[in-house]
Amino acid sequence: MRFPSIGRVAFLWGVGVAIVLFVVGATVFVLVAIGAPWSLADRLVLIGDVVVGATLLLAALAAIVALAAYRVSIQAPDLEAELKFFWCPINSVTLIRGQPDGAAKDFPLMSNRPSKTGHGSEFLRQLELSIRLRNRRPWSARNPALTLYFDGFLVPQNAFTVTGPGGWDVYRRNKQNSVTALRWEGGADRSIHGKETRNLPTLNLEGMRWTSEHPSITIELFAEGFHRTSKLPVELVSLDEWDARNPSPVGGGFDA
Repeated sequence: MRFPSIGRVAFLWGVGVAIVLFVVGATVFVLVAIGAPWSLADRLVLIGDVVVGATLLLAALAAIVALAAYRVSIQAPDLEAELKFFWCPINSVTLIRGQPDGAAKDFPLMSNRPSKTGHGSEFLRQLELSIRLRNRRPWSARNPALTLYFDGFLVPQNAFTVTGPGGWDVYRRNKQNSVTALRWEGGADRSIHGKETRNLPTLNLEGMRWTSEHPSITIELFAEGFHRTSKLPVELVSLDEWDARNPSPVGGGFDA
């Protein structure tokens, strides 16, 4: 069981008081037995019964405490992943198609757009991806990991700068050796504590290409005693359609 802070204190006080009462009670009974007007054999039997009873009660109390501690130790976390592309709401993805470049099976996403002033172009930043993990429960998520499957996309080779422990690595490639999935490993030293929100290293997916009219991102979360898979559909639109929907867009990460 999981006790709130006040409940834990009360539980520990209760255990301590119970132990003291058992010990004091057993001592009193032993003293009474020693002074009882009975034969030595009867008094020894009574003292033995008291000691055995007190021992059993203390063993039962120890078992209760151990069971409570074990129950706390096996409680599972509840992790939730939040993804935010630069111009999109959290866990909602709409991306702008780029101009065809002659490729037959994969197509670009827009990197630069014509400036709204009518002069030159602007870097779009639509493929900057911020990710964070929330632990909704009060129990730590040990050995957390997150896999992102880019279904219907080809991910650029240089999508991440932080690698190794606490960073991103390539998790899956297709037959053409193009990257289709990325993996973040928290490891044993990066538990996500109860009620904590953990920001992961940002991904820059500039250069990502789409291969399906209805792509998606599958999110797979792991921790000790926990596993969850969810899918984010991705909508692909033209620049004109995106501008019509977002006349005054505000971009940024989670703090925007």
